[in-house]
Amino acid sequence: MVIPGHCQPATPDTFSFSVDYLDTLITEVQASVFAAHDLEMTQAAVTMEEFRGYALWGWLHPMVNVPITYAEPAQ
Repeated sequence: MVIPGHCQPATPDTFSFSVDYLDTLITEVQASVFAAHDLEMTQAAVTMEEFRGYALWGWLHPMVNVPITYAEPAQ
């Protein structure tokens, strides 16, 4: 059982969506940074439509998750 910071407890199989989202977010934002895109260009490029599906997506993904990931140093 996995107890996430948001939502209901889940099994590892159902929690994999969140892990896949974060892995893809990091990969796509890093690719945008390596292509010398600024934050605005990165927000436009990293749409990740395959992960759309929750009510706050249109705000949370481009306005919170992408900028925070963009600000992190590449690993």
